[in-house]
Amino acid sequence: MSRTENKFTDRRSFQLGGREIDVNATEGAFAAEVVIGVALHNQSLALPDCLASISAQQNVPLRFAVLLLDDDSEDDWRSGLEHLSPQVDLACVRLRCGTAASARNSLLDLADLIFPAARWVARLDADDRFASPNSMGAMLRLAMSSEARFVIGGNHLRQRGNLLERSNPATPDLLRAEYVISRLARMAQGDAAAELPSCNLLLATHAGWRYPELTSAEDHWLVAELLLRHADKGAVLTEPFYADYTLDGVMTSQNRQQSRHLSARQHLHQNAQAWLGKAQVLGSGREGVVTLADGRVCKRFYPGKPPGDRIPWLENTLRNTMPHLPEPVWEQDGDQWCAFYPWFESQPADHLTLLELRDFFCFCLERNLVTPNIKHANFRRSPGGLTFIDIGGDVLPMNVDYFRDACARGFALAALGWTDHVLYARSQELRREAFLLSLPGFAEFYSSILHEHARRQWAPGLIPKTPAVTEVEPQVTLLIKACAMDAAYLTVQVRHLVGQLERPRRFAERVLAIDPFRGPYLRQHCSGDWVRLLAEAKGLVQAGWLDRIIIAPDDAVTTSAINERWFAVSCQNTHCIRGVPVTPQLWAFEQVHTRYILQCDVDALIGRRDPTHDYLADMLAAAEPSDVLGVSFNIAHPADAGFRPYAAPPGEFMPEVACGLLDLERVFACRPLPNSLTDGRLTLTWYRSLQRYQREHGLRTPRGGDPRTFCVHPPNTWKNDETALDRVRDLVAQACVPSLQFENWALAGTSGDWHYAPRHESIVFLIRGRNTPVEKIERCIVSLAMQEDQNFGMVLFDDASENGTTTILPHLLKPFAGRYTLVCRSRHHGYISNMLTASRDIITSPGALIVILDLDDALLHCSVVASLRKEMADGADVILASMFRPEKPLKLYHPDFVEPRSKWGGEVWIHLRSFQKRLLDGLPVEHFKLDGNWIPYCEDSATMIPLVEVAVKPVYLPTYLYFHQRTTQKISALRAVKEELVRKICEKPSVSRARVNEGNNQSHEK
Repeated sequence: MSRTENKFTDRRSFQLGGREIDVNATEGAFAAEVVIGVALHNQSLALPDCLASISAQQNVPLRFAVLLLDDDSEDDWRSGLEHLSPQVDLACVRLRCGTAASARNSLLDLADLIFPAARWVARLDADDRFASPNSMGAMLRLAMSSEARFVIGGNHLRQRGNLLERSNPATPDLLRAEYVISRLARMAQGDAAAELPSCNLLLATHAGWRYPELTSAEDHWLVAELLLRHADKGAVLTEPFYADYTLDGVMTSQNRQQSRHLSARQHLHQNAQAWLGKAQVLGSGREGVVTLADGRVCKRFYPGKPPGDRIPWLENTLRNTMPHLPEPVWEQDGDQWCAFYPWFESQPADHLTLLELRDFFCFCLERNLVTPNIKHANFRRSPGGLTFIDIGGDVLPMNVDYFRDACARGFALAALGWTDHVLYARSQELRREAFLLSLPGFAEFYSSILHEHARRQWAPGLIPKTPAVTEVEPQVTLLIKACAMDAAYLTVQVRHLVGQLERPRRFAERVLAIDPFRGPYLRQHCSGDWVRLLAEAKGLVQAGWLDRIIIAPDDAVTTSAINERWFAVSCQNTHCIRGVPVTPQLWAFEQVHTRYILQCDVDALIGRRDPTHDYLADMLAAAEPSDVLGVSFNIAHPADAGFRPYAAPPGEFMPEVACGLLDLERVFACRPLPNSLTDGRLTLTWYRSLQRYQREHGLRTPRGGDPRTFCVHPPNTWKNDETALDRVRDLVAQACVPSLQFENWALAGTSGDWHYAPRHESIVFLIRGRNTPVEKIERCIVSLAMQEDQNFGMVLFDDASENGTTTILPHLLKPFAGRYTLVCRSRHHGYISNMLTASRDIITSPGALIVILDLDDALLHCSVVASLRKEMADGADVILASMFRPEKPLKLYHPDFVEPRSKWGGEVWIHLRSFQKRLLDGLPVEHFKLDGNWIPYCEDSATMIPLVEVAVKPVYLPTYLYFHQRTTQKISALRAVKEELVRKICEKPSVSRARVNEGNNQSHEK
């Protein structure tokens, strides 16, 4: 530690632009009236000469201190402090600035902030030095005697340590506008001798002047503006010279090499001319000059800014954008563009609020644009809200990286109190996710923007309301009849029946009546599984699908009593002569507590065209006449058939045993029913016996009803083909029945007559879900309904949901009639299996774009389809887009299409993801399997990695198009399993495009 550092006895902390600044100072430094600011970055070799020149200053009329700002140096500059006289007060600050302009502005800020007595602040670069021991004193004496607010001196030029013959004197002509303009014109032509003495500046503290945020000529810019617009507040020191200026600076060299040097001076010259013009100058910067004349604001751009090919995009984008962005008219003047828009009443946005920023950023998301250069100076506040006035190069197509950065900048201004130039200095920090996560409140703010954007986007998407199931019908019990042969599909069928029948009203009770008979069965299709039947039934009760299980007695005493009550015959057999169960069902009727039962066989299939249709009310109304014992369930009719009044001739029709309503009160009053014995068994079934009673007494069981609700009964011959019956059940539930089924009670046709509708659209959303909550299903479908381009198809897979939402899907999908195919699995198949089924069996066009959408997620913009279509037209065969994850709001993804297997998948799995059907069809099935089984997790990686490998033109759209909300918690054990799966997926061999073409050929031949 140097002797000077040992003198740091005064240590204080200050808040500067949201950062806590620690200042180490010598005793008395904070009492200085003049601050000599020196910023350095890895300049340990040059610093001693600079500090020695400060120590040599004589006859300084005011107490001064050196403020040394270390801009994140990595060298040992502290040893240079030995060259500063111990008598000179010193304050040291370490502050990351990143640019010369930022460092110089930070020195001015610190002079205003931490030196309460300071009146003046002088600038000296670390590789410069005072020209003479009297430089500082002379500047101050002139400043005090002239009552100026700034003083400019001259400088010598030094290169490679040697003074040049050429110098840069300060003359009184600098206070004449014509002279300054002429020098700026020569500077714009590259005349080094015309350079303004801009590094030799003494400024009054708290004057408010700052260096512009430019990478070159920022010092010339400030001095030129002072001389041209505030000359009455300035003074010029002709002798002695202020400094020896070094031409070897790193930034100067870089700027010259990158051609910034000349263009920066050309831009300055154009601005200076505008400052002296008749029009009122409103602002100027890196792109041009903004003026006001005749009620119009004009932004005159520098040549080449913005590039001419961007003008059409800006013209189209900046329409109907007020109050958030001006709506300019673009005109070309020679090699320059001018943007004109009407002047509007506004005030400076010196203080921003998070609420108005959220509104502005939501507008950006809606219009798919981003304004990266967020700062106070670029906003005006009008009655309509914030207006971003920096139109031009700082209006860009949406990019989520820029957008998060813009939101972070806005948050820093509004919530953290950063100034514009502090924001400029710390802009790199705001681009790091780790830093953003450390900002209290920013994640919540950013999340609120995306959620509000989502709410606004989803609002126009109109879909039917989910029919409520709140009312209970207290008079009706649902009685489902089953036996051991039904074990294999008991759960599937009970869910189907209850789900289809309990809308819009619930039953007073749902009862499963089990016949204990163990065979041989009438029309037997399997041996039956009694143990499984009971286990499945108990599971249904536990899951809330059933309220009660009743098992009919089969002992001789009870059976005899039942037959005596119902038929007045003595019989100990439970089944009739044909093998049809009788007493188990009659006993079940007696266990019901309501007047009515809707009794049905467990294998009955129910179709609903409209879940709001109150079929139960229709049937109860039909059952009201005193001569009605029951009402048969409707059969399938064409959708436009209209309501058929419930009717039956006296004595007809036979009560439907497979599905029908019974008035138990009236049926019980009919006992004993006519029956007889044949070989010790009942001759008639209970329903045939009841039909005979009807005929004898003129009673009826009417048929009819509304075609919106119907029943189909599959013969046992269908039950050996589980796949076909599952498909038929699903299609009946959706009321997607072939015309051959109309007017038939029993399931008609063959397996080939029942199939899902093919999809021929060029863009097809493949939607998949399982046990998705209703509100998320609605959100997903709303996000499809809100699309501006509705020319797309949908294939939706419900993969064996157990929560009862399956039945409402056709209702919610009504706005897409004719454009969707719904597949409701009765048994879990998994993502990959369903995806391959959709691509190979339902979607027909090889060039169709398949867009993956999870049912518990949603699209996040109304332009998703339009954006995909545009990329398809440009030849893209794999299209990915950014997703917003509410649980990780700040997380951004950057898919890498080059050898993703070597990069842990390269994030190509992200949502939104889409690909051409031909790519998927051409992939060998083994790429979706491990050890012969479908990959159970990480299916997104398993599919997208090979798809990207075979794609010819994969594209990533860096705009939020997808709302991805994780519904399952990450468990460490499962995370480890998934990581291992990803490893194995990445280790699989890559797929060649030739192999895909071969696979497509085989698929077409098939």
